[in-house]
Amino acid sequence: MDSYYQSEYFIENILAFRNYKHESTSWSREKYIYSNLWHFDNFIADKLKVFILLNNNINRLTGATKVINKNNSKKLVRNFRFSHTSLVNKKLDEYIIKKEIINYFEGNIGDIYIVNAQSCLHAASIPIDANYRDMIQFEILKK
Repeated sequence: MDSYYQSEYFIENILAFRNYKHESTSWSREKYIYSNLWHFDNFIADKLKVFILLNNNINRLTGATKVINKNNSKKLVRNFRFSHTSLVNKKLDEYIIKKEIINYFEGNIGDIYIVNAQSCLHAASIPIDANYRDMIQFEILKK
């Protein structure tokens, strides 16, 4: 982290949580449950979000976090006039899936994913069936 920030840093907003299946995955429009719709976080741009998996076999069906890289996020915001989660756009979702620009945080217990959640669109996946995803999340920023 010192090389990224070129200074000392600190950790804040430590959370541990579990994502469960929700019935809206079978609806024509998913309900907003726990950050499962595409969004940006509202904080300073050089804050990084760290996700640590606490269970095994996490994939796109069992609750993997979805992330779109910074360049594609910028293009999507411009082309689809994306501004907020409440303005869910079915064409946006179809485009993202068709172009295969989603990166999934798939893995096993202890795997770590670091993202600038202010610059990259991201969303939680809702696990299917009896699956769930446990995770620790925290934010890192420079002092």
